[in-house]
Amino acid sequence: TRIHLTQIDEDGNINWEYKSPTDKWRFAVTDIIQLKDGGLVMSTGWGYKWYTLTRWHPMLLKLNSDHNIEWETAFREESGNVHNRVNRIFQTEDEGFIAGGHLLDVNDNASQEDHWDFVAYLWKVSETGDSLWSRYYQIVENKTDFHQIQDIERCPVFVGEAQDEDPEEGEPSQQAWIFKVDKYACLIPGCQLLDDVEEPPHEKVQYQ
Repeated sequence: TRIHLTQIDEDGNINWEYKSPTDKWRFAVTDIIQLKDGGLVMSTGWGYKWYTLTRWHPMLLKLNSDHNIEWETAFREESGNVHNRVNRIFQTEDEGFIAGGHLLDVNDNASQEDHWDFVAYLWKVSETGDSLWSRYYQIVENKTDFHQIQDIERCPVFVGEAQDEDPEEGEPSQQAWIFKVDKYACLIPGCQLLDDVEEPPHEKVQYQ
């Protein structure tokens, strides 16, 4: 699959088009923002084949004002999945970007039926495409829950839903949720100060 962007004028004439390279798997664009420098930042996905399935890692991609790729950064959680998504992005005051969506939460010690557990997440990327931090959110805890962030306000306030596909009798199977975090995406202020968290070594990856 490929990204295909088209800008048209008020008369329906095409001003420009962008198509991602044919040798790279990219998911459909789920959100896009235009920058002051004329560039575009969009949320998409980096895909690869796994047996008969296509697995996806959420990705942010920037095109410069000439519509050439300036940078692309994928969120490399443990397992790509066909359902992984970035749903919304917004630009922060320091010119970075925060993305929100949902991911398959893989528990390698669980049985296969315990794997279908989706968590909502926020992910921050710098203005140059460097991954800075990520946070995960969950309010329903069982093997079939599904959490997602569907929209972002600049506060930042986040809205989405939590689904429980196997609720207890009398409990709701789907709940709307709204929550506000600080600039580090902490529900409890100070979470960014934990001194036992280290960033793993990583190299710049060429995403195929």
